[in-house]
Amino acid sequence: ILFSCSKYDMNITDMDNTVKKIDFAQINIVSGKNGTMLAFASWADFNNVVSVLAEQTNAHTQNYLAPLIAKGLVDDDLTDKLTLDGFNSFQPLHAFNNTLSFESYFQIAEKKEKLWLKNSELNRDTDPFKDVEVFQSALLNKDGEVMIGSEVFKAGAVASGACKLWDDKYDWSNDYSFNG
Repeated sequence: ILFSCSKYDMNITDMDNTVKKIDFAQINIVSGKNGTMLAFASWADFNNVVSVLAEQTNAHTQNYLAPLIAKGLVDDDLTDKLTLDGFNSFQPLHAFNNTLSFESYFQIAEKKEKLWLKNSELNRDTDPFKDVEVFQSALLNKDGEVMIGSEVFKAGAVASGACKLWDDKYDWSNDYSFNG
């Protein structure tokens, strides 16, 4: 759902030319008894991929919206066009997961979120993304886990058992507030 509070000018060129690409050499896939998970040598590598995914998603959305807004589409007309086209602002996250043939927490939470959004009253406590940021979720396995160095971490409140919480390890200084 998009909301427009005021008309604004956008001067956007093809952002794809300036968007960073993911260095897949930073990412390994490890298998265990509970399935697979992505593995990164360091938090810096993990944070870099999260940052690039956020940048790619923003560029994807801006490249799609800019010509529509330039044509004067706003509010309901813009929302109708997005729906008609089946636009998915998170296509770069899907492409990332598909490239790795990896089932991520993002894919599961996105399906749950579609159902959650149909509720007449939205309770943040039941939001499928309440425990993890959307760009991070594409790097977590279906159980919310990721390997950094030789340790397995779980995000937020989904952490339990032998896994460590990552709240003190993730670089929260980046503001990835984009939520489609």
